[in-house]
Amino acid sequence: MARLLKDWMKAYGVYTSKSDSPEIFHIWCGLGAIAGAAQRKIWMHNAYFDVYPNMYIVLVSPPGRGKKTSALRTAKNILKEIEPKVNFVSESGSMEAIVGAMSRIVNKEHQSMTLFSMELGSIINTSANVMVDWLTDIYDCNPDWSRQTVKHDLQTITRPYLNIMTGTTPRWLSERMGTIALEGGLIARSLLIYSEELLANNPWPGMESEEDEGILVGIKDKLAHDLSTIGQLQGEFKFEGGSEGEAYQWYDHWYRTVDERYPEMPDPRTAGYYDRKHIHLLKIAMCLSLSYKDDLILTLGDLQRALSFLDGTEAGIRLALNAVGRNERSIETDQILFQIKKRGTMTYKELLIENYVNLRDGQRGLDEALGELVVMQRVRRDGYNFTYLPNGRPI
Repeated sequence: MARLLKDWMKAYGVYTSKSDSPEIFHIWCGLGAIAGAAQRKIWMHNAYFDVYPNMYIVLVSPPGRGKKTSALRTAKNILKEIEPKVNFVSESGSMEAIVGAMSRIVNKEHQSMTLFSMELGSIINTSANVMVDWLTDIYDCNPDWSRQTVKHDLQTITRPYLNIMTGTTPRWLSERMGTIALEGGLIARSLLIYSEELLANNPWPGMESEEDEGILVGIKDKLAHDLSTIGQLQGEFKFEGGSEGEAYQWYDHWYRTVDERYPEMPDPRTAGYYDRKHIHLLKIAMCLSLSYKDDLILTLGDLQRALSFLDGTEAGIRLALNAVGRNERSIETDQILFQIKKRGTMTYKELLIENYVNLRDGQRGLDEALGELVVMQRVRRDGYNFTYLPNGRPI
């Protein structure tokens, strides 16, 4: 089936440009949609394991920011329209429900499933430890996964493929997942896409005129058509030119150059992500290649573009995990910093009025938080005024 678009990701960017969700959320939802269409029919072979394009994409923003749900629904609505149909699982499914749904997929060549959940808490709820362990285990798509239960007897997923797109807040990550996901490896396998933008472009985006609406509908139809084309591809991705080509040589050099892959001052909370960054890179490069061509060949440009996408998220990973493994005061301090950043400058009185109810120690808690921010050079104090420093030291 011939494509209608030169580059699916670029067209998706045009389609979502009038939305009030941040661009970075739409970029990653677009990549997740391609991974959902590709399914387990596409892979890269390694002597010891295969890499599939599935991803665990988690949009992270403070409450009321980012419009995560809008970005997720936009991608899901297009993915729902493609042929052959993609298998979806309930947004609030338990581990047992997801395992059961995947094991019942008739197509035993690949039991692929995409999970859209507007809130990560709907997936990881009362049985957090069990779900985190299972998501970590199933991520690599290892064949013949099985589980023996008293209630359901033996459940087997012959060739699993789980692709996840969801959203949450930094506080939820800290309070409900925290060290469980860090130590268990789920965070290392997840792509935490952070934004605190609050856009207000239009109360009725994309509907300024009938002409605008018609253009968007036309783009959406083409996006669904080309995503269907991607969904019909099957086979193994290879480096352009093989092991002697510039794509493989660049990847080999990048992987072996530890200083390029790891930050100068690593955070223990993100160490697992950097250990698996090369896997994330290959997954994203496959999706970017699928965005504009059918040959299942990774070029140097695909890899470099994928790396730029990853590099562009890494400051946000730290912000998303800022409160994980830290004391409650850090969450309060982050919230105060966010308020000052939003307004540029705030008075002590304004900060006390906005935060007094939520601070554990009232005014003393505010004084301690502001003192920390001044020392860390995140804000400047002028008497009773506090000004955000955009070039200050990161927390």
